[in-house]
Formats: sequence, structure tokens, C-alpha cells
Amino acid sequence: MSAGFRFRTSRYPVERLELAVGDKITFEEEKRPYTVRAVSGDGRWVICTKPFNLQHTVLYSIVDFDSAVRGPDDYHGLGYETPGEIAAAMARLEAGDAEVSVRYDCRLNITRVILSDVEA
Repeated sequence: MSAGFRFRTSRYPVERLELAVGDKITFEEEKRPYTVRAVSGDGRWVICTKPFNLQHTVLYSIVDFDSAVRGPDDYHGLGYETPGEIAAAMARLEAGDAEVSVRYDCRLNITRVILSDVEA
């Protein structure tokens, strides 16, 4: 780890949810749900987005179940619009090269989960 990383422990007890790509999650502070775009192999990291039509882009949030926080990355925005950008961001999170921004994180409060109907 580089000297710029701060180690954080779980500040808030939280249960790790089993989420899948396509699921929708709503956070307490948000009115509209985010769509799960990627989940790490161990389930620690979840990348989710929702449309931001005014700017023709997306808003994103990274969930860290181990630290019980969510927020933007600390890598100055890896890009979260295309599947390739999301895969690259997840690879950096899993490798430990990026994490949820310590400066801009907020407590993880998932109020609703809507499971996708991928299985038929």
C-alpha cells in the first residue's frame, strides 16, 4: 500500500448482502435507486450507477461492505459509463490500488434492494 492510503476499520456494523449485476439498491439519502453494475468476487466491493440525464452521464457510488461506507473512489474518477471502465475500476479496487474516498465517504445505509429477474 502506498503512504496515501489510510487504513479504516468497520465503523458501523453492517451485513454483507449478496448482490448481483442488475439488482437495484436504494440508499437512505437518495430518492432514486442505483443499478448494480459490478460485484467483486468476494462480495466486498459493489459498483453501482444511476443516470444523470442533465449531463448525459451517470452518477456512481462504490459500496465497501468491509468498512460499511459508500462514496466515490479516491482515484479521481476512474470512469463508470461503459462496461470496460467499470471492469477496470473493479480491478483496481480488488488489487488495492483504489478504495472509497475517505474524504467523501458516507455511512452505508441500504434501505431497499430489488433483485433482477436474470434467472428464468
